[in-house]
Amino acid sequence: MEDYKKLIYKTTNCNANHCLIKKEKVYRGTSPELRKFVLFSMGDFNTGASGMRTHNIVRLLGLQEYIYTIIYMFSDKKIGTVLDSSKKQVFYSLGNPAVTKNIFLKVKKNYFFLGKIKKILVKEKPTDIFIYSVLPIRIIKYIKKYCQKNHIKLYFDVVEYRSSQDTISLKQEITYNRSNRFVSEKAIDCSISGVSCPTHYLEKYFVEKRKAKNVLVFPITTKIDSLPKYNKIDELKRITFLYAGTPDNRRDLLANIIQAFTLLSQKHQDRCLLIVCGISPEKLIENEGLKKDVYESSLKFSLYLGRISKNELYSFYHNIDFTLLLKDPNRQFSKAGFPTKMSESFSIGIPMITNLSGDIGHFLVDGYNGYLSEDYDPISFSKQLKRAIEEYDQKHNEMVKNALQTAYESFDVDNYSLAFDNFLKN
Repeated sequence: MEDYKKLIYKTTNCNANHCLIKKEKVYRGTSPELRKFVLFSMGDFNTGASGMRTHNIVRLLGLQEYIYTIIYMFSDKKIGTVLDSSKKQVFYSLGNPAVTKNIFLKVKKNYFFLGKIKKILVKEKPTDIFIYSVLPIRIIKYIKKYCQKNHIKLYFDVVEYRSSQDTISLKQEITYNRSNRFVSEKAIDCSISGVSCPTHYLEKYFVEKRKAKNVLVFPITTKIDSLPKYNKIDELKRITFLYAGTPDNRRDLLANIIQAFTLLSQKHQDRCLLIVCGISPEKLIENEGLKKDVYESSLKFSLYLGRISKNELYSFYHNIDFTLLLKDPNRQFSKAGFPTKMSESFSIGIPMITNLSGDIGHFLVDGYNGYLSEDYDPISFSKQLKRAIEEYDQKHNEMVKNALQTAYESFDVDNYSLAFDNFLKN
């Protein structure tokens, strides 16, 4: 964890000892009143990587007392959430650009959609623009050209990266345009004012391959808060394990996790309750490679809830003893992406059982705030489940404290305030 902090601050030519600040301390940028930011983001800012990242950047801009406007793409909903209650905010919520196979309608709708963006930029008169990297290429090209013409600083926040080896569904095409490699290889280059990203894999790529001169690395962070208490959902007081999310064509190897539980002895299974949220058993069998006999065998210690609301999920959290995650570390998105599940889990003091992929090793220490599987196959993961069960009485309470401590040190966005300020000054 300490090495990770040093790497972050080395990127911005800043001393790590001075960058890690207390929550109540506020650093101000150079003449923040002279700079006005417009942020292009997308989706529902209350969920997902893009939403959490928008919160991160807005919070950091607010700490520096910069003025900012948020343009929310792909959302027709009225935005009522206040990201920073200390200052007045301006929001624009735009609907989807053209999603149609009719070329004429597509060109027409895209023309009017870009016209909306231009009107907002003319009205707001930004000095800086921050965009989320997986916007459609036509929008990125337009914004980049607009910035060059009007001498506006342009920053990219790259949260996800996909290559040709990663499967893209038709539903995702509007976001990724088959592959967002174009963002990395064409839009982001040495002319960009800065790139922020959550992993060192991406930092290395942009510095070495795209010759980016100003790169800031910081993980996707979340709010660290205590949750309300609920009644215990398991009357047998079993050790409760949670997987919450969408495997998304085996980006998360949920089938391997479930199979790992079936490999435990009956004695160990009797002490377990596995809760799976976010996907139905039918979809697991159909799309994620879960064998039907494995699913049936898991029913004696598992609870499959399918898709549930965030509020329902939060109601489980204080009953959860461990969260679970398993990825193929050789896949591009595993190397480049940062799991929001980790920051969410640690922020409420829940240790995690996972394997090494991306930057996970910078935060999770085996036996301290979670357990690390040597590989991503069911047998290796089952060994760590067994450890967690056998060491539960002796270690779990301390691991809860350690997970929360890790969250305060590494997943509190305020800790990156000075590094972010230096990033904007470069």
